[in-house]
Amino acid sequence: MLYLFVTVYENGISLVKSAVVGIKESENFKDLLKEALSNELFLEDKLVKVDLQCNDSSAWHLILNGLTENLRSIISIPDELSNEGSSAFNFMMTQQRLKKLYNSQFQVIKDIDDLIKIAQEYANYLQGVNNRMRTIHTSLVPVRNGRDDITVEDIEAVDLYPSQYEFLAQLLRESNDYDLLNIDHLLPSKPQNIYLFFQNICADVSFTLYRYYHGNYLGTLNFVWKIPSLDKCDKTKEAKNISAAYDQIPIYCTRQMRKNVINKYSLIVKASRSILQVLYQDLTGDV
Repeated sequence: MLYLFVTVYENGISLVKSAVVGIKESENFKDLLKEALSNELFLEDKLVKVDLQCNDSSAWHLILNGLTENLRSIISIPDELSNEGSSAFNFMMTQQRLKKLYNSQFQVIKDIDDLIKIAQEYANYLQGVNNRMRTIHTSLVPVRNGRDDITVEDIEAVDLYPSQYEFLAQLLRESNDYDLLNIDHLLPSKPQNIYLFFQNICADVSFTLYRYYHGNYLGTLNFVWKIPSLDKCDKTKEAKNISAAYDQIPIYCTRQMRKNVINKYSLIVKASRSILQVLYQDLTGDV
């Protein structure tokens, strides 16, 4: 296959912008024009000139046999090689340079096309984020809550556990069954270590792990409570602990919810908006 840059002009007007056209080496200029013009061939009765670029130079070449001229021969033998005395070595080297030129140009086009696709995907992602944030800001319902953004997992007791869980195991041993315990103070300081901590969490007593994902810089709230065993869990007490943990979750209102409250009470209270915002936070618990 030959991959050629093709531009079609008529009376100085570009009919086809520069594009890479792939065609078999055995075909002729008529076939090339069909590919370039999407089979709308209307140049059969007109003089066709070809601009070949080789060794950083360009020249017009008449097609001696019209559109039936062999495509491979006209590309392989530019004017500078038609002179007497041109060696077979020069002919071979020029062919190699042409081949490298076409390959490099085709690769550039492919890389640009890939870059455009990546940029389009990123633009679509940003558009989706903007649409979601616009929906969040105008919503009258909190985006996150203590029902959809939690995980509850029962952990079975083990005989041996890593030393980093000793404080957790001791805390559980000294507590009563179903005592709600916050373990945020037991976590490592580095985020990557926190991830590993919960991946391998265990102790010598069975317990339930409750996690609430804030979805912002506050991270995650983490609670545990001791249970007799995995097959003897009291679902009523477990539900009570989940409710108690829910009461400790900070409240986050959307921008529209805050605006509605402040705008409403600014009509009856003569105070600056900053004071109303502080009062709003104190009364609602919204942080």
